Amino acid sequence: MKVRKFRKEDTSKVCYFVRRNMKEILPDFYPKDVVEFLYKHETPKKFLKRGKNRIYIVVTKKKRILGIAGLEENDVKSFFVNPSYHKKGIGNLLISEIEKIAKLRKLKTLTVHSSFNAEGFYAKCGFKKIRKFANKVGPIILEGIFMEKKLNYE
Repeated sequence: MKVRKFRKEDTSKVCYFVRRNMKEILPDFYPKDVVEFLYKHETPKKFLKRGKNRIYIVVTKKKRILGIAGLEENDVKSFFVNPSYHKKGIGNLLISEIEKIAKLRKLKTLTVHSSFNAEGFYAKCGFKKIRKFANKVGPIILEGIFMEKKLNYE
C-alpha cells in the first residue's frame, strides 16, 4: 500500500466508493432521507469544490484507491475507506498520515465531526467525544459526534 497526495483524476473513483459507503453503511445509523440527500450531493464537482481549502491524501494499492482523508485547518474531513477494505488498517494509516501533516503544521489538536458509525474508530485512534451536534444541511438535519484529539510531539 502507498500513501500519496490526492490528484484531481482520482475524483470519480473516490466519489464512487464514498457513495458506496453511504449506501451500505449509513442506513444502519441514519434515516433514509439523510442518506439519500448525502448520496445525491456527493458528486465529483462538489467534492472538488469542497476540497479547495483542504489537503487530501489517499491510500492506494496498485492503481486502486482504498481510502481518502482530508485536513482543513485542524479538522479531519472526507474520511472514507472503500467498504471492501474496512478493518484492514487503511483507516489507521490515514489517521497516522493526517497526524504527520498536523505535526508539520504544528497543530496542537485535531477535530472531527464524526458520523455515528465512525465514533468507535475515532475513539480507538485517541479522539475524545466533546459533544453531539445537529447541523441543518439543506432540508435535512445531519447529526453526529464532535470529537477532539490532543497532539503530543515528544
